[in-house]
Amino acid sequence: MGERVNNERSLRRLGREVAQELDTAPVDPAIERARARLFDGEGARAPSPSVATRWKGFAGLAIAGLAALGAVALRPRSMGFEVGDPPVSGSVGAWVAAPSASPITVRFEEGSRFELGLSARARVVSARAGGATLELASGDLFGDVSTARDDVTFRITAGPFEVLARQARLRVRWDAERERLEIEGLSGTVVVKGPGAPAGVAVPAGRSLSASVKEGRIDLDAGPTPR
Repeated sequence: MGERVNNERSLRRLGREVAQELDTAPVDPAIERARARLFDGEGARAPSPSVATRWKGFAGLAIAGLAALGAVALRPRSMGFEVGDPPVSGSVGAWVAAPSASPITVRFEEGSRFELGLSARARVVSARAGGATLELASGDLFGDVSTARDDVTFRITAGPFEVLARQARLRVRWDAERERLEIEGLSGTVVVKGPGAPAGVAVPAGRSLSASVKEGRIDLDAGPTPR
């Protein structure tokens, strides 16, 4: 009986020593990697370089597409206009020549209109929601810029000069041969830029401006004499 008890104690002591050895023994790296896959899952692998590259390409295309859509959305819409009487749809860039017997009118859809005097030539260079640009090649041009909106500006170019009109009525005369510009402000805001006035000269209602490229001068008259 005593011998059997001693054997059992010896076996338990041996078991404890073996367990201690297993706990302190180094773990095989292959076993450690297998254990990590078992707990982390084999589906947690990083994507291959080719897959990552494809996703980056798709993301780049998507960003480019959104940028293009944004540019289209922010682009000012075009503004239509008509020429003559009876009116016909006007074309940007096409020259309009008034006959020697009668003037011809250009009407914009937002309400502004311009009248070319006898034998005058002009064309619409651009027409957007924020205004339009007209090029006066020669002759007289009367402008009546709509007062319905204060954010619409019309530009009239004549030689090296630029006339800006907002909610205004004005007369412009350009002599291409003499390179001479004459402006009469009738109402609203009119500003003239060009040689001798790079920052612009305001032409108030009731005042006139004359400018000469050959003489290199630009003059604003004193206006009516107060009574």
